[in-house]
Amino acid sequence: MANIKRLLTAIIMAAMIVLVSWGVTRISETQAHRPRAPLIVGMNDPQWTSNGYEQVSWGEGLNRFYRQTHLPWIAIDVVFAQTAPHSLIIHPVISLKAVNTAINEAEHLGLQVLIRPLIVLPHHVPEQTISFATTTASMRWFSHYWAVYSPFVRLGYQDHVGAISLGTELSGLQTGRSSQWNHLIDEAYTMAPKTVLLVSVNWSDLQYVSWMHNPHLAAIGVDAYFPLAHSTGNKDVEQIIHQWIVPKGPISALHKLHQVVGKPLWITEVGYPNRVNALVHPWKVSGPLNPDGALQANAYAAALAVALRHHYIQALFFYALGNGSYNPGNGAEEVLRQFEEH
Repeated sequence: MANIKRLLTAIIMAAMIVLVSWGVTRISETQAHRPRAPLIVGMNDPQWTSNGYEQVSWGEGLNRFYRQTHLPWIAIDVVFAQTAPHSLIIHPVISLKAVNTAINEAEHLGLQVLIRPLIVLPHHVPEQTISFATTTASMRWFSHYWAVYSPFVRLGYQDHVGAISLGTELSGLQTGRSSQWNHLIDEAYTMAPKTVLLVSVNWSDLQYVSWMHNPHLAAIGVDAYFPLAHSTGNKDVEQIIHQWIVPKGPISALHKLHQVVGKPLWITEVGYPNRVNALVHPWKVSGPLNPDGALQANAYAAALAVALRHHYIQALFFYALGNGSYNPGNGAEEVLRQFEEH
């Protein structure tokens, strides 16, 4: 126990030193003297079953985590099932009642809520593969998609959530479909005019498309599973920060997108499993079983430091509570708690 406490103390001190020093280190003259708004920091807490958000255990887990970290935001996923990448059949896995329960429980704790749609395809096919060969087919898909998601957007607005995402990692529909996206964004704004609206793109598909300029879109979301190492093994906070900011690295890509679009970025999902390969393949659910809580904590601290330093990164959500090895261990929880306290 004494060794664990010493390890956590060392991690926290290293993270705090980096956060302070990073705040005064000059990366560019443009950003060196520019004040930034407070960074929104939250956690994803997805449920994959129809009544997961209604389970007593979900509320208890959220309550415990909030008491431990005092993070002010929580992201709640609204899961939909689609039968195939080219199918028009989409149906909600999670009910309005369950999402309403989750929002109410989170807001009762004083948490702000981001709701996000997530489309699940069979056989672990990624949602990025959803695409259509013709404009007519894609128009029909967007129509079906809005029909099933709009009740949740309306619910979110009625429940006063802090932000609503309108899409998650739909890379196959990202380009060549600007009229459909603009129509979807405009419809959502009509329904939820005072809510922050955004669309989340995948880290590997950060190209600019014209619908990102829609004035009703407040921010561009990014699911930021950038690889930050070529091999397993522990890295300290400064080493991980360096991988974020190297030329042609993650920050270079994010900065370019921000410059072109001229809107803040929300890191709507970034995750580091409690494993030795957390930086090599951060998106992989499976991998070596060797746990590495210190590496996970260092990755959390580095992500916070980098986000703080870049004013256009407005929010940062870590993945994910109750999700196997991605669940933050004691070290990562302590980094979050220390961040909120300072």
